[in-house]
Amino acid sequence: MVMEVILEGVFAVTDVFFVGKLGPDAVATVGLTESMLTLIYAMAMGLGIGATALVARRIGEKRPRSRVGFCGPGDSHRFDHGSGDRRHRSDLSA
Repeated sequence: MVMEVILEGVFAVTDVFFVGKLGPDAVATVGLTESMLTLIYAMAMGLGIGATALVARRIGEKRPRSRVGFCGPGDSHRFDHGSGDRRHRSDLSA
């Protein structure tokens, strides 16, 4: 990942070097595009790191096949599609 970010920076500098001959508007466009790409890369890396941590945690708990919902680890029962009863766990006690 680190090497990818470094090479993306080298790519941006090279773009600015060659596009600089076209004028300041072209350089500004390259700068805006590169900053948007950096934000997208940062979000993708964050999601990747989060998913890796989640998988590592489940493997560490010796539950590699457990499902985790988007609401958090305690809400995984809401996404259990194996049961016919779709009610919330608190509704089942009544």
